[in-house]
Amino acid sequence: MARRLLSIGNWEVLAKQSGYQPARLAVLCGVSLGYLERFFKEQFHKTPGRRLREWQCRLVGELVARGYSTKAAAAESKFSNPRHCCREFKRIMGASPQTFAPPVGVVPKRSFLDNNVANGYSI
Repeated sequence: MARRLLSIGNWEVLAKQSGYQPARLAVLCGVSLGYLERFFKEQFHKTPGRRLREWQCRLVGELVARGYSTKAAAAESKFSNPRHCCREFKRIMGASPQTFAPPVGVVPKRSFLDNNVANGYSI
């Protein structure tokens, strides 16, 4: 089973698919939660919950840097509410999400996903 987990290339994609919940991530990986916890301790030196929260906060930072509001970034990254998002983000990243926001008057570059959603296409 360790070989299966070692072959996973992009943990952040799986983390997002799991809704940043360790138990769901274990199911997606086809292992028990206990096994996933041991694997994360060995590979990342953190619990799955802690590492998933870091990836979740990184996504919030990226979204805010692209021009999302904190409220929209919190919803997109599966936080229960914007206040919880800001508190966890500050605890992990050391600053509020808005420190990643583009300066006033600067229009952030839109991604392929943003353009298609804005034009009414579903992906």
